[in-house]
Amino acid sequence: MLITVGYKNNFGTIIRAAIALALAIFIFTVKDAQTYMTQIVGVVIIIAGLICLIPSLTSKDDAAQEAKAKKKDKGKSMSLVLASITCGIATLVGLVLVLWPAKVGHLLFVVISGMLIILVALEIVVLVSTYIFMKPLHLMGWLPLALGIIALIFALIFFLNPTHIKWCLGIGLLVYGISELISMFRISKAENEYEIRFTAEAQAQRAAIPEDKQPISRDRSVVPTDGVKDVDFESVDRQ
Repeated sequence: MLITVGYKNNFGTIIRAAIALALAIFIFTVKDAQTYMTQIVGVVIIIAGLICLIPSLTSKDDAAQEAKAKKKDKGKSMSLVLASITCGIATLVGLVLVLWPAKVGHLLFVVISGMLIILVALEIVVLVSTYIFMKPLHLMGWLPLALGIIALIFALIFFLNPTHIKWCLGIGLLVYGISELISMFRISKAENEYEIRFTAEAQAQRAAIPEDKQPISRDRSVVPTDGVKDVDFESVDRQ
């Protein structure tokens, strides 16, 4: 069985690799990376919260009038209230990240390392399934798995003992980004091979092959008849 969860298309893989490499470069090149990254994330959360909150507030009155007119659809007004609360909380969280980055920045990096552990573990599971299905032809074929294991080790080290950000989390993100790009080709090749072997299209092509050209059955109870000729009998006049 070939597992390709999260790797159905190359676009998602490229996005994950690009984000990981960008974060790694940011950590290694920016002096106070933790503070700046926390503030950037906070600004993004604030913008997302406001974008979500403004339509909820503007449509609240219309929904209330419609509920009064029809005396139903209480679920719609409740969902608007919940959406407003959620967006408001997200906006407040973003403000906390922007205003107090030194206090919450450490927690943000722990969250990033936890997400990295989950992503690397998923990558390793998918790669192992491809190796079971199709073994690599040379040692370089094992490179993405080796890089994934290295990235997982560094992510675990930082998550269990969150110190030396540049040396642990940065290296883990960098190695993971590279491994994702290499794994993309490996997984795509395995998917193509899987489709050739097991898709319905391949089965239809086999069904279209004439019976006389079908491969010999491996079932020993079936006696192969290829090459067997009918015996010609000649009648003998006994007179």
